[in-house]
Amino acid sequence: MTALRILDMFGYEPDYTFPGYRSSFGAWASVVLAACVLLRCTTQVIDFINPTPIISENRLMFKHDMSEGFGLPTFGFVFKRAGWRPFYDPSYFTFSFKQGSSGRAANSSYVDLGDEPCSFVDAHGRIVEDEARCPASSADVVGSFFDTRFRFVHISLNRCHNGTDSQGRAKPGPCRRRDEIDQLIYEGTVSLALAQRDLDPGSNSEYTQLMTIKKQFNRGVHATYDLFFTVRFVTIQPRAFFDQLDTANMNRKYVILDRVEASFTDFRTERLGRWNQVDPAFVPQYAAFFLMLTDEKLDQQRKFPSVFELVESLGASFLFFYIIFSLLAARWNHVHFSQQIKGLDLRDLTREQFNQFGRLVDRSFQVPRELQDRHAVANAGY
Repeated sequence: MTALRILDMFGYEPDYTFPGYRSSFGAWASVVLAACVLLRCTTQVIDFINPTPIISENRLMFKHDMSEGFGLPTFGFVFKRAGWRPFYDPSYFTFSFKQGSSGRAANSSYVDLGDEPCSFVDAHGRIVEDEARCPASSADVVGSFFDTRFRFVHISLNRCHNGTDSQGRAKPGPCRRRDEIDQLIYEGTVSLALAQRDLDPGSNSEYTQLMTIKKQFNRGVHATYDLFFTVRFVTIQPRAFFDQLDTANMNRKYVILDRVEASFTDFRTERLGRWNQVDPAFVPQYAAFFLMLTDEKLDQQRKFPSVFELVESLGASFLFFYIIFSLLAARWNHVHFSQQIKGLDLRDLTREQFNQFGRLVDRSFQVPRELQDRHAVANAGY
């Protein structure tokens, strides 16, 4: 055992112990420490009750050959005569909504979705786009041109057409004259109204964002607009252990518009069919819109302050302020304690020579020289 004790490198050196030296500066430091810790705890609890999420978002590629389709947000088209007045009359033009399907190296097939009147309102309930035309059936998108399954939506703005006879001359019918329809189209505008749902960046509540894309056509030009939608997958990190069991609210997805591309070609008033004859079934088309899915998705992670992080931050805040104020007050007390025992040997002092606040009390008393005789006589008489 004696040999083992030789290995002790942390030997204890005895030291004289006196009551702690206390000062008003140390008292004020304690008060400020309590105030800082209380203020920090209050702000942390408020931030925990009304949290602001930390959002990180990355773009990732979709998997190839997906089988699950994504439903599009509510959308519709509004034609405005002279650029401001909503107008729709089948004797001038019609909107055609079709669900398109295609495969790799295969022709596209279309299913008519029908159309119906609709309107769009903003967040305050005010009608923003009235007399719009929307598809009567829901539509979805999935895949791209390089996948085995590709679904998209095709919308066209078609001119009212009565058809033609075998010689290519227009047949009589309810449609207006071609020049009258062309003048209406090229002097007006068409707007795409899109009501897409998304997640509020500052909370976990959903909201509806109303977007309007306005286009005006050039005379003799056919415009094709490709609208690419992406999917935002939102993963909300749990704040407590049991939050991760609620998978419906912790994992969400939203289909939103990502970008718009445009191309322009010549406007065709007729199409030649067999034997170079005019195709009587061809309907002139002013513009076409293709709604498709992009190649990239958005992976968003939302993190709120958790219960463990709250407790951890409160402990770290208390430790930080305690170290700062304790070192400052201890240094102050050390300097002032050293000043009051300056010139004295601490080893010659005892605990009884210090009061409860650590201040030195001078108990040594010497009788002045002029009073020594009187003091001696008084003692002798006693």
